Amino acid sequence: MFSHKTRIIEYDGVSTFWDYSHRGVWCPSIDTIFFAKCLKKVIKSRKFSKVVEIGCGSGFLSKFVLQKGKINSILINDLNQYAIKSAEDNIKDKRAEFFVGNGMELIQNKKFDLMICNPPYVPRPNSIDDNPYEGIGLLTHLVHEGQKYLHKNGIIVTNISSLCWDIVMSKKPLMKMTILGKMKVP
Repeated sequence: MFSHKTRIIEYDGVSTFWDYSHRGVWCPSIDTIFFAKCLKKVIKSRKFSKVVEIGCGSGFLSKFVLQKGKINSILINDLNQYAIKSAEDNIKDKRAEFFVGNGMELIQNKKFDLMICNPPYVPRPNSIDDNPYEGIGLLTHLVHEGQKYLHKNGIIVTNISSLCWDIVMSKKPLMKMTILGKMKVP
């Protein structure tokens, strides 16, 4: 039987654990920590009433926002039930609400002050055509249509890898974009 060791990930005093019960869930890694470092620049100076994370994976980023930001509530979503289990195992906060399923359907006709999404960003041929939430479909959607989910002055924090930059940015986004950081991964 193949086994996985429990892993504990910590950054800036926020930690989560990941173990075999979180099947099919990406363990937080260096890009998750980098994302949190960039996210910290956004959440340190402003209060956010309504926050959503689409594709929470382990739950690390939602927990980070809860502990480091000034927020009233966060909706935490993933398609994978084990990702939501991981988030629930790691987040014990009454401001958090969890939802298994298609987050983009969940947030239709809703508005948020902050949306975070650390999506899959490795292009796969035809992924936008046959599964819009695999590969870079979700990322492309958020970059080009994400403003419809935001209150005035709302913010989306996501990552765009050099592996998919040209595809995602093939047309100019309607939203103003600011690069919060860059990281080179070997």
